[in-house]
Amino acid sequence: MWDRVEARPVDHVNPQVWADFKGGLVKTAVYKRYRVKANEGSKEIFIDPTPTLTQCEYENRDGTQVRVGLAYDYLSSYLAVTSAGVAQTTFTADTDTLLLEDELFELDLAWRWLNSLGRDYGEEQREYKRALGWHKSQDGGLSNISMDARRAWRWPNIPESGVGL
Repeated sequence: MWDRVEARPVDHVNPQVWADFKGGLVKTAVYKRYRVKANEGSKEIFIDPTPTLTQCEYENRDGTQVRVGLAYDYLSSYLAVTSAGVAQTTFTADTDTLLLEDELFELDLAWRWLNSLGRDYGEEQREYKRALGWHKSQDGGLSNISMDARRAWRWPNIPESGVGL
């Protein structure tokens, strides 16, 4: 996630780091942070500190004002679009278009079809997994997760003011 108003990254934190910021000794930092949590059957993004209305104002390069201050990429459950360009989770008409790469769909379909016929599908499945891995690698990666107890934050937790004597 990127803070367009402050021109800074917004760091994704795990529940332990989130709890430390919310209840720890230092509650302010230079960078905002966020966490995705379940809330009544859906997922919501929580941002700390919560941006105010004025912090969400952003000026485009052409000088127009918009009220979007945070930008992020996300995965969607929509796998198709209608001929009118409306995203949907299932196919409802012959004119709907698949959003998945054609190559991946065909490779996945091939090994599953062979499996349904009771035939050997190992090579086709391996080919699909290789192609899937390649497409995932082209989509960008996630940061490494530390499995030990070290607290290695990407950016220092230093307040912008009030640190002098």
